[in-house]
Amino acid sequence: MPDMPRHSLQLACKRGLDILLALVGLLLTLPLQAVLLLWIWLATGRPLFYKETRLGLAGQPFEIYKLRTLKPGTSRQCSIAVDNDPSYYRTGARVAALSL
Repeated sequence: MPDMPRHSLQLACKRGLDILLALVGLLLTLPLQAVLLLWIWLATGRPLFYKETRLGLAGQPFEIYKLRTLKPGTSRQCSIAVDNDPSYYRTGARVAALSL
């Protein structure tokens, strides 16, 4: 292996640790995600996910996928769920409250 500058080696180790911890977190939360997906599917039908475009590093847009909790045609500027909010499905308000 060619000599890598110390800074590059540290960045590579950090990236590897970030990926490892993300995979562990994904595996640990997989049962909860499966239950939530089943709950949304039984309560509201399909689609289960909502695709949204966000701005990332240096203003570059990227797509993010979220569990569908809002009724079609509804957009939210605020991420706080309010009791009896008509824009949420009944199940969606509960799922949104879990994510706080």
